[in-house]
Amino acid sequence: MKKITLKNKGELKDLLFHEGYDVLAFWKTGDWASVGSGYGGEQDGNNPIFLFRRINFYDTTKREAAVMARAIELSIQNGTDPHREYEILREKEE
Repeated sequence: MKKITLKNKGELKDLLFHEGYDVLAFWKTGDWASVGSGYGGEQDGNNPIFLFRRINFYDTTKREAAVMARAIELSIQNGTDPHREYEILREKEE
């Protein structure tokens, strides 16, 4: 399995912590972008593998935002749900 690294991970952690987004789109290359709530995909067909909505992850600490950034990276690599990866990582911390 090829290791995928998120691009601009520090910026992503900050965005997750400060909740400066509505929806984040993630591609299998590790690229991501903040998009609006009405985002419907790319016209060229290069669509994201998943969308991450602020409504499902808010009021967090910096540590929780860092763990979620790692969970998102793992979900891209493994083809899994980022929220499930987050739960697994949090359980390992306890």
